[in-house]
Amino acid sequence: MKFWGVAWRATLWVLDGVAAVAQDLSPPLRLWPPEGDPDIPTLADRAWQAVYWLGYRAARAWWRMRRPDQHGAIVAVWLDGRILAVRQSYKHGLTFPGGTIHSGEAPLAAAQRELREELGLAVPAQALTLAYETTMEWEFRQDHVRIFELHLDHAPALAIDNREIVAARFMRPEEMLASAMPPFIRTYLLEGRRP
Repeated sequence: MKFWGVAWRATLWVLDGVAAVAQDLSPPLRLWPPEGDPDIPTLADRAWQAVYWLGYRAARAWWRMRRPDQHGAIVAVWLDGRILAVRQSYKHGLTFPGGTIHSGEAPLAAAQRELREELGLAVPAQALTLAYETTMEWEFRQDHVRIFELHLDHAPALAIDNREIVAARFMRPEEMLASAMPPFIRTYLLEGRRP
């Protein structure tokens, strides 16, 4: 077991070094492009994507053994009857922007933080409303998820990092339902939660 821990740390160290060195040697590479004018992923972005991919798989193995409780906040961003779907570099399918609620952090503050981190979108707390809350078994965890809604009247300028989030676009809920997604998002959309 000790070998795998050392191997994992060495892998992260190498990938972090590759990302640092490659910062200025960024050839144009492309993933699934979002609408608009996306930034082209760099070699450093690809290295970070590999770190996210490996880290996610290691986390799933840990969750399988430990079966932890998880608290998350995600945001359904609505614009003209369409919803913002994001694609993560380390998972298949689509999701909403969001993530884990840190210890001592309020769910609403976590939703705001995740919008800033993942999309470069800063919104005031009063713009978000809690629309759906559920607890379900997912990815070997007891996942307590809060879905906040944000209703926009014009398309925002999004700044995805091409590391954790590799694409973002508005789509009709029916389009999104045709893709793989977390079960709590599917339930939210199927229950007709629309503007």
